[in-house]
Amino acid sequence: QKSVLKYSPRCTGCFFEDINYAADGGLYAELVKNRSFEFPQHLMGWNTFGNVKVMDDGPFERNPHYVRLGNPGHPHKHTGIENEGFFGIGVKEGAEYRFSVWARGENQKLTVELI
Repeated sequence: QKSVLKYSPRCTGCFFEDINYAADGGLYAELVKNRSFEFPQHLMGWNTFGNVKVMDDGPFERNPHYVRLGNPGHPHKHTGIENEGFFGIGVKEGAEYRFSVWARGENQKLTVELI
């Protein structure tokens, strides 16, 4: 069959359809969704419990949003956040992963857990 259109033989193309997080969580290999709270909905991808607030007073120019975890108001309750990833966070036994977080506490014990 003959083509009825003329086009440059140098013309190339690519079609990429981002289905089921093929880009985020796929080609872009970040495991944590919305890792720096910069999505328009700042807590998208995060589940929170206790006293959690998104702050934007800009201590970091490139990532102005951060989360402040406050006292939950009861000695038997906790405050925290957990990330849902992209349909979960797939990890492999024996694999190495890099994790970094900026955290500080004010006159109290600070515990960070990766579960």
